[in-house]
Amino acid sequence: MLILVFGVFTVFFCNKIIEENAKIYPLGFKNTKVALVLGTAKILENGKVNLFFKYRIQKAVELYDSGKIKFFVVSGDNGSKEYDEPRLMKNELIKAGIPATRIFCDYAGFSTIDSVLRMKLIFQQTTFYIISQKFHVDRALYIAQRNGLKAKGIFANDVPDCYSPYLKYREQLARVKAVFEVLTSKSPYYAGKPIKIN
Repeated sequence: MLILVFGVFTVFFCNKIIEENAKIYPLGFKNTKVALVLGTAKILENGKVNLFFKYRIQKAVELYDSGKIKFFVVSGDNGSKEYDEPRLMKNELIKAGIPATRIFCDYAGFSTIDSVLRMKLIFQQTTFYIISQKFHVDRALYIAQRNGLKAKGIFANDVPDCYSPYLKYREQLARVKAVFEVLTSKSPYYAGKPIKIN
């Protein structure tokens, strides 16, 4: 019983930390033209296009067309030749008219903390925007700000609750993981050579 109570308290506490942090969004950046697009699968197991993926791409294209963002880092899992989130995101952005030279792939974004921290470690960016759905952006901003990075979230369209019924519970656990990763000063799984964005 005590373990159950501790578990529930931990989930509540970690979610509260990230929710409170999300209320303190920084102001827009005058000279920042780089955005991190957080990855997800393009195709679901049922063969349909993942709306989370679709809406993130749409938001990135919208920002590029408006002139607000000039460069993108697409970061995601590339754990095998058959699964390559960054490449799929880059291809979709190119199809939408964004030049390949404006898109940089982070093939080692195996988790949100990897994607965020590699913006500084690899892409030499300490001030940038983060594109994803709000629940994901809130968690990414917590990670960024606790690691001394200046980041601002840009929300892609959300999806109906019925689209991913277990998302709420998965996200609660992901937030517990994020808080512990920050507290233990977790580093990205892979390092690498610096990549200059220009």
